[in-house]
Amino acid sequence: MSKIIKYFGYGSNADLDMMVHMVGRQDLKGEQGRLIGYQLCVQSLDQIRDIVPPTSPIKDSAQQLIRRAFGDKFDLFIAVPKPDAVAYGTIWDLTPE
Repeated sequence: MSKIIKYFGYGSNADLDMMVHMVGRQDLKGEQGRLIGYQLCVQSLDQIRDIVPPTSPIKDSAQQLIRRAFGDKFDLFIAVPKPDAVAYGTIWDLTPE
């Protein structure tokens, strides 16, 4: 049996249908969970770092890579620290495979 990895899915990754689509298996198991001390936010493309660290083997910024792949309209969910917040989601049992 493979090692089980606990993955906290929030936003669309808290939904069973989305996770089945992403991992390609129907037999997923998960339970409701809370990420205490974090809030769920929406990050727009212009808020993603547009610099290339000097040690990066890729000479494009994260913003440039995402813009090239998805266009100018791109938003994603992120969890950001906030001491009095709680982000709700699903704790999925996944395997490295």
